Amino acid sequence: MDAEVTTPGTVLVSGRLLADITRTIKGTHRVDLELDGARLILASGRTRYTVHTLPPGADPAAWIVHPGAEPTR
Repeated sequence: MDAEVTTPGTVLVSGRLLADITRTIKGTHRVDLELDGARLILASGRTRYTVHTLPPGADPAAWIVHPGAEPTR
């Protein structure tokens, strides 16, 4: 897989949510990821998702993340 990284860095998101989103992407559209404050924006073709990020160092297993909602413990 090729990647073009314009700004290197680290971000923590729910792996399950990210996996669920990527399963919905059809075809060979390019996937763009953009960090906007505490939100990760994933865009492919005409489809766009916004995923809330988790605090650095957080234990992802301890967080429940629902699409469009703030993470809660």
